[in-house]
Amino acid sequence: VTCHAPGRSTGGIQLFAGDSLYAASNRTAEISRRIKILDSVSRHPGAKPMPKNAKPLPPDEVDTIRRWALNYVSQGR
Repeated sequence: VTCHAPGRSTGGIQLFAGDSLYAASNRTAEISRRIKILDSVSRHPGAKPMPKNAKPLPPDEVDTIRRWALNYVSQGR
């Protein structure tokens, strides 16, 4: 993911150092962040679209992000 790589991270989201969001100390905030990312890449109405000023991600990449977000929620980490 180049849009949140070193030197390009925005909104406090970093996706280059393993799963840095996974280690959040506040589970509720972490769930909210993951769902916000999923809504954005899915182009959900009312969400800020990601990637910004670019074509939508291919369905397989959106599905990978969906699994990443929902896996965290379902595993109770």
